[in-house]
Amino acid sequence: MHAVDYAPRKWRKGPRNEGHSPPFPVPTRIGNVQAYALSKMAMALREGAPITGESDRVNGLAPRSCICHRPRVSRPEPWRLSPSAYPFTTDVQTRWADLDMLGHINNVAMAGLFEEGRGRFTRSVQMVRSSRDVRWLVAAVSINYLAEGHHPLPVTVASGVGRIGARSWTVYSAAFQSGACIATCDTATVYTDETGAMPLPDDYVAKLSAFLIDIPNQPLAGMITAEK
Repeated sequence: MHAVDYAPRKWRKGPRNEGHSPPFPVPTRIGNVQAYALSKMAMALREGAPITGESDRVNGLAPRSCICHRPRVSRPEPWRLSPSAYPFTTDVQTRWADLDMLGHINNVAMAGLFEEGRGRFTRSVQMVRSSRDVRWLVAAVSINYLAEGHHPLPVTVASGVGRIGARSWTVYSAAFQSGACIATCDTATVYTDETGAMPLPDDYVAKLSAFLIDIPNQPLAGMITAEK
């Protein structure tokens, strides 16, 4: 977890701001140099490097306090970086609204692109709800950002089933642009009814099994939990 508080050296002048400091950092202007510096700072944080002291000042922005816990960022296994590893792929169009101030696809927007691709994948599996009370609830989502994504190029979202449990299943996805993997996503979904989590029906297990990813050095049988 990172907490970086940036204190601009000066605020916009005017009667509305006279004698007042905004409760949040609002630089007067973000230029290309600042954007590049902020991008490098974000990359340093991702790699676990501390950001402290005068040497880490960015044009117009000065770190006032920083808490860096040096997270251990794990890289995906090599097979995750190939579209051919996944049984389902779909192209999702990016939008201008997906971009942030640095000119690349925002991390939250990337989560939305994964959600769209995962929804199309789920429809392709053709699982049918047996009653109105049956629902599939997302229990956990983990996204690993590997490279920048850009608009207007579409994002190819590749998906497959990575694990089938007694009451849940996990979808492994990866996003690609121009053939390069820019992010991966793991989503755990729980099968429920009005009483809570329920064992997966046999027909669900059969349909999900048809989309199991052939993970290197791992037998498909070991990716299915039989106990219910």
